[in-house]
Amino acid sequence: MNPLSIRIHLCPQIPLSHRINDSPGRRGQSRREFWETIKRDNKTVIAVTLNDAVNSPDETGRWLKFVVISDTHDQLGEMMEKIPIPDGDVLIHCGDMTNRGEKEKLEALNEQFGQLPHKHKVVVAGNHDLGFDDTEDWSKRHYKYPNDGTREGYKLLTNVTWLHDKAHEIEGIKIYGSSWHPLRGYPFYVDRGEKMAAKWMKMPDEVDILITHAPPLGYLDTFGTERWGDYDLLQAIEKRNPKFHVFGHVHESYGSATNNRTTFINAAACLKSNTLSNKPIVFYMKVPNS
Repeated sequence: MNPLSIRIHLCPQIPLSHRINDSPGRRGQSRREFWETIKRDNKTVIAVTLNDAVNSPDETGRWLKFVVISDTHDQLGEMMEKIPIPDGDVLIHCGDMTNRGEKEKLEALNEQFGQLPHKHKVVVAGNHDLGFDDTEDWSKRHYKYPNDGTREGYKLLTNVTWLHDKAHEIEGIKIYGSSWHPLRGYPFYVDRGEKMAAKWMKMPDEVDILITHAPPLGYLDTFGTERWGDYDLLQAIEKRNPKFHVFGHVHESYGSATNNRTTFINAAACLKSNTLSNKPIVFYMKVPNS
């Protein structure tokens, strides 16, 4: 297999359901002005190596191996058979584990997670993990899924650590996970602007690895000619500079990129049609004080 890299296409068009409003940004710019700035920012595309990794450990200290997947859409078992999931210390799933959050599918998913060898398994929910959002108003659900999902379905996932607006630490490495996104009609939907900014303000100041379902604005967020990334999430990232930000949601933008402070990874396993295609992405992180 040749090293895989994803070209980032910079395009200012935003879909209605993901549209940026023009209220003032926290840099003293309007969001539209900020978007023009983001288009000019330098981004380095990272090639995924033959070992499916975006970096490699050196010989100093002890390193943990993280394996990242996302958007498996009821196909984790099939992925385990057809697209090998590398062993590692930590498995991360960035959401859309299911299509509709059905109880029987969640029970099967939990068994599949239990079969994987990773010592730690950390997940966040995606917009298709219906029923996971305890604050959701189901009357506003997308017309295709009016009554779908399992309330508190996350309780069925006993073989993983589920994060939402929650921090978690593994051997001194600080992880934060949250599922908010700006796609109307689904669990974890929040309006762009002040409401979304307030959600990301819950993030601790010190974060080594950030796990979300949706991408930040301008990084691996291209859907056709549109950008689905979140402005306020990007602002929160630029304030905290986590070493890694892992996500999915936008199937068409699988890959990795960096702004030389944070490495961004879109680990969506499926193509637009929810057909399995992409391999897990691996990164390494040194254990503090090792």
